[in-house]
Amino acid sequence: MERYKEKDVLMELYNEHKNIRKIAEILEVNHKTISIWMKKHGIKTIGSQGARKNNLNHDFFESIDSEEKAYWLGFIMADGCVYKGSDESSLRLQINLKGSDVEHLEKFQNAIGSSYKIQTKMIKTSSVCILKVNSTKMCRDLIALNVVPRKSLVAEMPLIQEDLQKHYIRGYFDGDGCLDFVNKRIRARMVGTENMMSSIHEILKRNGICSSVYKPSTGKKVFSLEIAKKAEALSFSKWIYEESSTYLSRKKELYESSKGCPL
Repeated sequence: MERYKEKDVLMELYNEHKNIRKIAEILEVNHKTISIWMKKHGIKTIGSQGARKNNLNHDFFESIDSEEKAYWLGFIMADGCVYKGSDESSLRLQINLKGSDVEHLEKFQNAIGSSYKIQTKMIKTSSVCILKVNSTKMCRDLIALNVVPRKSLVAEMPLIQEDLQKHYIRGYFDGDGCLDFVNKRIRARMVGTENMMSSIHEILKRNGICSSVYKPSTGKKVFSLEIAKKAEALSFSKWIYEESSTYLSRKKELYESSKGCPL
């Protein structure tokens, strides 16, 4: 079968490798043949001048078998997006964080072996850091783990092994949660879909942590999970952050500062 003639095959390989010679090597044809067929299909390339091959472990999310992978999966579920390209066959992962959290994006870069550039820009009066990763393979793996395009109203927790669930929840909490100090009280809170909040509620319950799930108020669409009692909020924070190796530094620092609070 002459796969080098198929537009979808060429586009997927080009989105992953950005290198015509590499595609030719994979498909076992001359690189000139690849160029000819890419032109026939109207597939645009970045050109030979200034071309840059980005490094990336495309298989990072193929199997969630470590704390690091579970954490980043949870964080992306909260704060990442998978986008379809204009041709519908290419996919891109994008994460936008506030500018002061750029170090966290750098941690993710290191985890996935990425050399993609982190962009920084001002949106209105706020500094934002943005990472865009072109990898159809990685995005398809994420979709299989419920990180689907336009996920905000349909997000569900994926099936992952029990000993990794707290790392996933820590990632999700770092992305869409907060630890508040209000009137000498400590409260942990996160937001999401009903399915996501209910799943996390059940996992916390199995681990001896009491929480409550609340329906959205009028005009809003997201549910919330709250741990309102000080002792429970401290237990939750200890459960997700103690002996962890991957976390958002400013949120773990909040936990560290809360440990001395009297119950």
